[in-house]
Amino acid sequence: MVKWWFHRYVLNGSLRREGALLRIEHADGAIGYADLHPWASFGDLALDEELATLASDRPSRLGRRALAHARRDATARAEGRSLWSGIEVPPSHWLLPSLSAPLPDADALAAQGYRRLKVKLGADLPSELPRLIELMRALPVAMKARLDFNERLDASAFSRFLEATADWHPRIDFIEDPTPLPAEWKEARRDFQVALAADKHAMSAEAEVLVLKPAIHDVLRLAREREGFSRRFVVTSYLDHPLGQAAAAVAAGELARQFPGRVSEGGLLSHEVYEPNAFRIRRQGPWFLAPAGSGYGFDEQLAQVDWRRA
Repeated sequence: MVKWWFHRYVLNGSLRREGALLRIEHADGAIGYADLHPWASFGDLALDEELATLASDRPSRLGRRALAHARRDATARAEGRSLWSGIEVPPSHWLLPSLSAPLPDADALAAQGYRRLKVKLGADLPSELPRLIELMRALPVAMKARLDFNERLDASAFSRFLEATADWHPRIDFIEDPTPLPAEWKEARRDFQVALAADKHAMSAEAEVLVLKPAIHDVLRLAREREGFSRRFVVTSYLDHPLGQAAAAVAAGELARQFPGRVSEGGLLSHEVYEPNAFRIRRQGPWFLAPAGSGYGFDEQLAQVDWRRA
């Protein structure tokens, strides 16, 4: 039987998001921490409902993964060790959350070591297309773009987009979740020979790249299920709290250790879209630097959190 506490938080920035940190005391007395950060667009419940499922011992998919992260964290903290030991976290892409935002200095990013730039688009494609072309023209030779549509297109709109951007396909690393139905992707792969990535349908047979989120996926198990396929894996955060980012980065490092050469640049530095808080992520260019402490880290910050008993 576990005891648990929670702390609600708000992340402000280009997005405003709410979630909760969890403090879990296990039956053996070990205490671990995790992040609970629901996204309705990925099928999660509202935050109050997610907390209620934990309280009733019927956790959702998101809750189960949070409990698994807290268990790992608790074991490591009880043993006085860091979960970052023995792993090398893959570098990350630079995230541009919207083409309405100022375009980044791509040359400066490349000088820091970035080789991929991810762009979220599809909300208003006609107005976004000229900005996207402007961005592609500015990319240095060493950098490619990742385009994430979050399933906002239908098959016809996706085909028109591919035709309009045909000259720039060599500069595209992959296109992620263009339409809600992966079965519609086969024709695009055949006619335009662009790499397609699946996030919401992370096990899609139509994707050359599988986007895995440790907040909702057991990434090692899913990767093993696709071990016989010559596909790339990309591990990303859930655009969540830095503690959740840390758990995702550890999972990415463990996946890269087990599948050498198969794990591409990830999306582990998503904190840049929010204002800084006490849980500071340190990075060196596209490389995530381990936070100090045991388990997933952040010992000092977690000790100062105002916890509420569930």
